Amino acid sequence: PAMILVYQLFYRARILHGGADAKALITLSLLVPTYPDMAPFPLMTLDPRVETFWRVTFPFSLVFWVDAAVLFLAVPLGLLLLNAARGNLAFPQALLGYRARLDSFPPHAWLMEKISARGDHVLVLFPRRDGNPTQDLDQLRAAGIDRAWVTPQIPFMVPLGGGFLLAFFVGNVLLGFLRLVT
Repeated sequence: PAMILVYQLFYRARILHGGADAKALITLSLLVPTYPDMAPFPLMTLDPRVETFWRVTFPFSLVFWVDAAVLFLAVPLGLLLLNAARGNLAFPQALLGYRARLDSFPPHAWLMEKISARGDHVLVLFPRRDGNPTQDLDQLRAAGIDRAWVTPQIPFMVPLGGGFLLAFFVGNVLLGFLRLVT
């Protein structure tokens, strides 16, 4: 029950940006309030001397939220590998998006390139969600541009599902990493 308040605070503080993400975390907190224990999972277990402390201070729902955040951090690496394979290694946009043809613009992407009010071709690393892609696409085409950088729209629900599975089968990735580096 305490995690319900925590996720509500995360949502109000804009740490969680979507209401669906907050509701999913609250629901999973209610459905799986304790650490699952199905041997041989999770693969990474805690030291029995500190296990009770970590289970109380780091509830399972917080573990899969952190695991989801770690998975979400893998997106820039995946984009970099995709761009390297395609020969598009402009930085920093290679970490944030990929090049797409304007005539077959991907439906779940935001444009990272625009034509400004002064007529300049500009790069927008973190595009606003409320832009007008049709107008921006027309302006880019009129400027003779046929390929532009786009950033994929990846809802946090995707890594959240992966984080849940990762926490269930592998365990607390953050504590496992900290154990490796100490």
